[in-house]
Amino acid sequence: MKLYITYTLILLAIFSSCTNVKEEKTQDGKIIKKYEYYNDENGSLIKNGEYQSWYTNGIVEYKGDYKENKRNGKWKKWTKENILKEDYNYKNDLLNGKCTTFNDSGKIQSVIEYLNGSYHGKKISYSNGKLYTESNYDNGNPIGKWKYFNDKKEVGFEMNFKNGYPKELIGKWKVEGKKKTYMEFFENYDLKYTYQRYGLFRRASTKVKNLTYEIEPTTLIFKNKSDKLVDLFIITNISDEQINLLKMDGTSISINRIN
Repeated sequence: MKLYITYTLILLAIFSSCTNVKEEKTQDGKIIKKYEYYNDENGSLIKNGEYQSWYTNGIVEYKGDYKENKRNGKWKKWTKENILKEDYNYKNDLLNGKCTTFNDSGKIQSVIEYLNGSYHGKKISYSNGKLYTESNYDNGNPIGKWKYFNDKKEVGFEMNFKNGYPKELIGKWKVEGKKKTYMEFFENYDLKYTYQRYGLFRRASTKVKNLTYEIEPTTLIFKNKSDKLVDLFIITNISDEQINLLKMDGTSISINRIN
């Protein structure tokens, strides 16, 4: 009997050490974090179990689970107004599976499939609750057909990705309405931008900017080699021969394929 009682007490001590609960509070005593933890052999605090945090107004901010200090399973985030903002799934602290984001009105903003922290599968985005884009990824690389929808929920235009690059964009294009101004897109996401620059006495000289470009999802982003933003366009339509772009200042330009 004595041995049984001793063994039971040891088990209770081990169990209680694994289910400690820590609360973090503001100076006026409001709980802002609460989570389960244990201390490892070095005395370090290891989050393990349920985690929850609150805004100072009492609304829940985050709710999820830790396993050995890493986020695992479903995690949710709310705004201070108690609107669900994120509904994510984690494995070993990396996004995995279907993850959903919401706008400030609570409408779905995106539904994205992840694998080990990278886009993998389908990505769907919405604008004010309306379907905006459908795209596909393979381990972070864009693949297959990307669809872009108009306000009538019809496919406005499509892009096709092969080996991670947009087939419709690759090649050399002439900027409509501007003399000797060209954009040349390459398969390694490099961009050669050629244009004429006029000096004090209106003498024109050819200038070349070597840039990079990104597409996310209908936004065409130009950056310099130091990854600094140079220009930004919204693709409003695309075909084999012409692309229509909306600039940041609200003006529209078209580029026409040369080769």
